[in-house]
Formats: sequence, C-alpha cells, structure tokens
Amino acid sequence: MLGVSTKGEMVYTARKAMRRKSIILKYIIGRWNESFVGTSALELADEFNLTHSRVIKQLKILVDRDVIYLRNTQLWQPVEFY
Repeated sequence: MLGVSTKGEMVYTARKAMRRKSIILKYIIGRWNESFVGTSALELADEFNLTHSRVIKQLKILVDRDVIYLRNTQLWQPVEFY
C-alpha cells in the first residue's frame, strides 16, 4: 500500500537532500583545496555511506545548477595534463 506524503514530509525530504548536496560539495571543495585533485563518485559513496547511484543523482543536480563539472572516466584511465 502506498502512503501519501504530507507537505511537511516533502519539505523535510527536500531539506535533507539539500543538506546532502551541501555536505558533498564541501567535501569536494575541501579535497580540491588540500591536494588539487578531483573526487570520484565512488569515493563520495564510500565517504558518506551512500550508494553510487545516489551520489551520481546528487552530483547531476549540482551539474544542472552549474556548480560542478563531471568528467566521465573509465577505471584506470590515465590522467593527461595540458
């Protein structure tokens, strides 16, 4: 049986999602400031005990808002410097 969410539950869920994005963004920025390297979605999933798909979903929201840039890579892909 499906339950009907109340407006309060929807607001709580939205706030929780915003906090999650803020925490992820703070982690990414902190890591960049420390070592000037990017952060993988797998690393974020491990750090915050989230599924990889949940992290990707949160990151895509940040991309849509022009806050971050995602670079699709393959495992063990060599890094190129220009």
